[in-house]
Amino acid sequence: MKGKTVLIVDDDEDIRMMLRAFLERCDFEAKEASNAWQALAALQMPVDLVILDLRMPFDVSGGDLIKTLESLGRTTPIIVLSGWTQDLDRATLPSFVRAVVDKPVRLDDLRATIERVMLGTDPN
Repeated sequence: MKGKTVLIVDDDEDIRMMLRAFLERCDFEAKEASNAWQALAALQMPVDLVILDLRMPFDVSGGDLIKTLESLGRTTPIIVLSGWTQDLDRATLPSFVRAVVDKPVRLDDLRATIERVMLGTDPN
């Protein structure tokens, strides 16, 4: 997926670094945000995909970020990657949330999910 940009939004620096290295090996350009505020700023530039953690510090969670993006009319595809997916009501997610993946994730599975989402063949 050369030339595609992925924004990683996770408060855990180790997770961001691991995902960044993985995405760069897969020929993506990777950008990082450690909270929802940084993500909103980063989304002022074109991004092809967001990988988003649900639970983050400060006042705005990943779920709140999804709601904010929906209210702004943003439709950048999102893959939710979280250890707390059982707290998520998938039926209420907007259509631009294309996949929900549990942590810990196998990188091969994540790559397959990214490819499905980027190619528009995901089942969601």
